Amino acid sequence: MATVSGEELERAPVANLGMTFAGRLPGFYTHESGSELSRATTDMFIRGQSSARRQGPLVIMDGTLVSYNSQQTLEYITPAEIESVSVLKDAAAQALYGIQGANGIIVVTTKRGGKGPLKVDVRLDQSLQEVTTRPAWFNSYDYAIMRNQAAKNDGRGDYAIFNEAQVEGFRTGSDRNLYPENNWYDRYMRDYARMERVNVSLSGGNDRVQFFSNLNVMHQGGQWNIDTDKYKSDANNIWVNYRSNLDMQLHKYIKAFLRLSGNIKRERTPGSGNATVYSSLFQMPVTAYGPLTPVVNDPGKTATETR
Repeated sequence: MATVSGEELERAPVANLGMTFAGRLPGFYTHESGSELSRATTDMFIRGQSSARRQGPLVIMDGTLVSYNSQQTLEYITPAEIESVSVLKDAAAQALYGIQGANGIIVVTTKRGGKGPLKVDVRLDQSLQEVTTRPAWFNSYDYAIMRNQAAKNDGRGDYAIFNEAQVEGFRTGSDRNLYPENNWYDRYMRDYARMERVNVSLSGGNDRVQFFSNLNVMHQGGQWNIDTDKYKSDANNIWVNYRSNLDMQLHKYIKAFLRLSGNIKRERTPGSGNATVYSSLFQMPVTAYGPLTPVVNDPGKTATETR
């Protein structure tokens, strides 16, 4: 059995709870198989992975079995709601859950109120996210030299792609309208994407009633560099999580509890074409004109005819 506190998980400035487990629970393996802003696909395995153990672990939330899409449930709660997360790894610890616990068990305990005056906890954090790696970029002169070399290796001659004047123009950079040098990634992508979170928790109670309430608001921006205010196509997500735990002593022999939780999410994503546009940033040559082709003025024509 391994346990980590919610306070420890709060230190990770990530949007999804599953991404905070890495390195904090011995014997618990996580693999991020897909990721985008404010959402991630995190595969979880206890004591390794084999062909017979492809399913993820069982999730128990406050003593209740989460039987449907249990791993996705972890993506809809925040560390601020959690008292502790425990991982049950061996057969003795899993025996209570029978065959359903064959792949291991994750036990999540959320926070509850205690006896005492009203306690207010406010937390604000902001993080900057950037890509870890990006393909190497070559300037227009190096690109022209390599393209010509590749053509020469194919037996097409010394200047099959770019002539001598073009190569010299790329080298000197004297006229970028005629000899462009475009770093498409830097033009259309920001260096950082911002994420802000505000979390407010209320707790307290007396001998009869104890309560804990939590509200978490998260905003996540995107990395596309959009230069127009009329139409915003960049990712922009707002996520609101709430939880309220109420424990009541109705009688000497009778106790009652109420657990309410949920989330509201508003997403704006670039859509399925996002991947195509992103990949094209690395496929477009640095020597291509853009984002608009230069206007060439011909004295014999009007401005409309020359565009």
